[in-house]
Amino acid sequence: MKVSRSNWGEPIARNVALLLCIFLLTFSSCLSLKAKEAEDSGFLAHPNLMKTVRERFPFDEVWLVDFSEGFFDCFENITVAEVDTTHLLKMQWLDTMSLEGRERVKEDAKQIATYMRKSFITALREEEEPRFQYVENSEKKTLILELALVELVPTKAWLSTSGAVAGFFLPGVGVLSGFAASGSIAIEGRLRDGTSGEVVAMFKDRESDQFAPIGIQDYTWYHHATNAIDDWAEQVTEILNTPPDHPVADSLPLTLRMW
Repeated sequence: MKVSRSNWGEPIARNVALLLCIFLLTFSSCLSLKAKEAEDSGFLAHPNLMKTVRERFPFDEVWLVDFSEGFFDCFENITVAEVDTTHLLKMQWLDTMSLEGRERVKEDAKQIATYMRKSFITALREEEEPRFQYVENSEKKTLILELALVELVPTKAWLSTSGAVAGFFLPGVGVLSGFAASGSIAIEGRLRDGTSGEVVAMFKDRESDQFAPIGIQDYTWYHHATNAIDDWAEQVTEILNTPPDHPVADSLPLTLRMW
């Protein structure tokens, strides 16, 4: 029996429609999700002072010594210190790994910390109308941005892979498995007056991997973490260069980036 080209396309069209429906339903549920706040690591001296201010800041908690319009006017420069990795929270899943595996994660954390510093520096330097000049060393009238990587949970690549393979046969399985395989990353940060040494601002945030349809990033352990870092860098830069009443948007829990 001869099969027309239109008959060939019907099963494909049904599968695509089904996958699209599952994706849209998952997207609508993801928009209401926000990663749970990480525990205090000890990096910030007075975490009890911080609070949630969603009208302005996209972070879990923040604190500023002064929220007024002209507070930052006394600063002209900004620099980014080396990222701290000594306050990583204890992650129970590490106990299941070999000694070699745990050492590998420590090395990964150092590499992610290096990436984090470069990302923040790039965002600050590429700001079109910067309030502060980026400098390499602490000088007079300089803000020092100090960051700590306090949690790093890799994407469970093996689960994403198995889900993606199944997804070719059962539309939607790869999508849902990718969500279940998400990792997370958390940071704490503070701004310090380079002259007096006084801490003038603090923030903390935690992000889970952005949910995405099957993509290359699902096969790597830390790709989603770098996405979160880039978002943080852009958000901090926007905060530093906008008025106090300017709201800065949080990261979406979903991305259409395939890599």
